[in-house]
Amino acid sequence: VIRCDLEIAREPRCSLFAQVPRYPLAYEPVSWLQRLLDDPLASYNSPQQYMAAKMILNTARDVVVILPTGTGKSLLAMLSAASRPERTTVIVSPLISLKGDIVRRVGRLGLSVHDALEGFTGQSILVLTPELAISNPGEALLRRLAYKDSLNRIFIDEVHLAVTDGHFRPIFSGLPKLGAHGVPLILMTAT
Repeated sequence: VIRCDLEIAREPRCSLFAQVPRYPLAYEPVSWLQRLLDDPLASYNSPQQYMAAKMILNTARDVVVILPTGTGKSLLAMLSAASRPERTTVIVSPLISLKGDIVRRVGRLGLSVHDALEGFTGQSILVLTPELAISNPGEALLRRLAYKDSLNRIFIDEVHLAVTDGHFRPIFSGLPKLGAHGVPLILMTAT
């Protein structure tokens, strides 16, 4: 797990809490961002976003990403999907409005995206609510993808809601089950 403290004025202070196994192919985050955005001058919003992209693209470990609202956390999932298009990247979004926004943004980037279990045919990004992700059909789909080695990573957006709203939406207590699929979990929050 990596944590980057944003309180440092110029240089992020990042701590690595475990040895990080690398994927067989090393990905350079800037070139993948430029390729995804089709812009040779594209750059990351902050050193912290760059560090998060580097960790996500080049490790097979779980990563916790704490970045302020509007600094490109969702883009990290899109980068992950673009770097491994033969596999499905899952984004779990607890807010319907945010889910719709993610689907629109992914579509604008030209990546294939689906936001329901019905009709899923292996798109590169699957956006689900927590309820769908940990439902019996959702778990079965994720197990099938993992078994076929077709599951890339699982991103959980607004993960702080699992702690702050667990009493309101008890389904959040089931989110740790998503870690049983043998792929990295990327936990994203602004708080």
